[in-house]
Amino acid sequence: MCRGGRGGTAVLSNLFRGHNATLDRLRADRWLDEALDRGPDPLHLAAVFGISAATAIRYANSARSILEGTPLRE
Repeated sequence: MCRGGRGGTAVLSNLFRGHNATLDRLRADRWLDEALDRGPDPLHLAAVFGISAATAIRYANSARSILEGTPLRE
C-alpha cells in the first residue's frame, strides 16, 4: 500500500514510464476537468488542489474558453 510522499511518487512514476500519460499530464487534466465540471472558478481550483493563484486562473481561463467555444489567446 502506497502511503504518499516521495516513495509513492516514485512508484507511480515507474508505472507510467514508457507511456504518453505522465503524472504531470494527469494532474493538469484533473485540474481542467474540475474547472469544466464545476465551472471556471479559480478560487475553487486553488482551494481544492492547493495550486497557486496564477495556475488556477490559467486553468479557469482555459475552461472558460472551452465552455464558450472561443479560441484560446496566448
